[in-house]
Amino acid sequence: MHVNRTKILLIGAMVLALVASWLAYSWVQERAGVGEVAKEQVSTQSVAVASVEIPHGVQIEAAHLKTVIWPIDLLPEGAFKTIEEVVGKIATRVIYPEDIITNKRVANTVDGSHLAALISSNKRAVTIRVDDVIGVGGFLQPGNHVDVIGVRRIQGSTEVRARTVMRDVIVLAVDQDISPEGDKPKVVRAVTLEMLPTSAVKVIKAANEGKIHLLLRNPADKLVINKGPVKKRVVKKKPTSPKVNVIRGTTRSKVKPDT
Repeated sequence: MHVNRTKILLIGAMVLALVASWLAYSWVQERAGVGEVAKEQVSTQSVAVASVEIPHGVQIEAAHLKTVIWPIDLLPEGAFKTIEEVVGKIATRVIYPEDIITNKRVANTVDGSHLAALISSNKRAVTIRVDDVIGVGGFLQPGNHVDVIGVRRIQGSTEVRARTVMRDVIVLAVDQDISPEGDKPKVVRAVTLEMLPTSAVKVIKAANEGKIHLLLRNPADKLVINKGPVKKRVVKKKPTSPKVNVIRGTTRSKVKPDT
């Protein structure tokens, strides 16, 4: 009787083990199936990315690019699918390795110089004369952001006045160069800036009135400086009628006289 009970327990344990193994196997197969379905549902496509750093103003070549597979749902707007679509275009900003090439980062080549392709829509390029000191010690490069300062001497006086003509202006070219060439300083004789037509008129006027100085700024610096003192609003108080002390016995109070 004792032996039969032991056999029954062993058979029961084996049955439970088989059931547990079958459940585990079924779970693994189910998860694998879900993974395959999810994998099939993710749509991808080839996209052009930078294989090296592409400087601002450089005409893009096939050696600058490569293609990678990217989920379609995560692609930025205007991304190029093939290398052939990008070759020959001009980089309008610095493009770093592994960056996806989009139509906002490049410009089509146009008749004439590459500089014309770098000018944004509705904007103009204006060239001003500078020297190696005014040109931020020779460290100014295409793609930099600068503030334009106009300096002029008051006629018949030794007084000199300076004012900010423009803030956060992009440098398109330094002399005849539209692409950076390292951090080595060089003598600068002319700088080409990008701005709206109305702003270009202001800069040209300031250049004819005196000298132009450029202040190099961090492109991430979006600090807006007040153009003038803030006028405080004065709130006029309404005139109040005088009150008269009235004493009635031991009670004292203030009342407004009838008008």
